[in-house]
Amino acid sequence: MYRVLQGNSGKVADATYVAGSAMVRGNLVVKGTDGEVNFPSAATDKNVFFVGKEFIATGVNGDRDLPDYDDVFEEIAEGEGVVAERLESGERYFTTACTGTFTKGSYANVGTAGLLVSTTAATRFLVTDTAATDCGHAGIAFSVLD
Repeated sequence: MYRVLQGNSGKVADATYVAGSAMVRGNLVVKGTDGEVNFPSAATDKNVFFVGKEFIATGVNGDRDLPDYDDVFEEIAEGEGVVAERLESGERYFTTACTGTFTKGSYANVGTAGLLVSTTAATRFLVTDTAATDCGHAGIAFSVLD
């Protein structure tokens, strides 16, 4: 899961790709030339996107209110249409898609599992809050640098 804390107005998300493998909303992915988004093959902070999908509950879940963190909204199946949102300079995000030990003022990279991982090298992603929560779910907040 991710939340935009401070975004750029008028940014267009790309909804022309499908998931190359099973993933969850909020994973960080790269676009392929085959119309699929996938996890990066090596840790990176370049040309990565948050993956998402429409909040549409179907079947037995279609007639009731569900929380944002329900599996119906979180899980993305291989081949399912997705929305890829580019992380741009000056934006701030909250995410639960992280692993490792973060400290305020440290940097993060996107690892091969589509999660933010802590790194000692300077990257585009600066951790701004290590105790951030959203609807009771723990995560981190980070800023996107130039």
